[in-house]
Amino acid sequence: MNQANKLISNLNMAIKNNRLNCIVSYSNFNLVVCNILLKEGYFYSIGFLKSKNLKMNVKLKYFKNKSVLKYLKQISKSGNKRYWSYRKLKHFCHSKAGVKLIISTNKGILTSEQALNNRLGGEVLFEYN
Repeated sequence: MNQANKLISNLNMAIKNNRLNCIVSYSNFNLVVCNILLKEGYFYSIGFLKSKNLKMNVKLKYFKNKSVLKYLKQISKSGNKRYWSYRKLKHFCHSKAGVKLIISTNKGILTSEQALNNRLGGEVLFEYN
């Protein structure tokens, strides 16, 4: 199981079980994705736990006893990479209101909104709402 799968399964289980905290393993990739979700307003904070392996403690944000982050879904997988051009990304974002993407571009890992503003396409990593 790779880092993206572990991150998604940990966050989705925390959402499903209405947990306030979620512990995920530390990696640069996980830190960047969690920082994006923090900036988007889905998390309260990200802390670090010291143990044999460094881990991150993510505090989920709730509103009226429901998680603000409803789901996180992986689009690109190790055997099936999905690359979208700027036009396909623009069409998707305008057709599905409220659904956002995390995309790996040549400028780094960005949200769909940032990628559209920079007129970039790339590998679509996650879909979230």
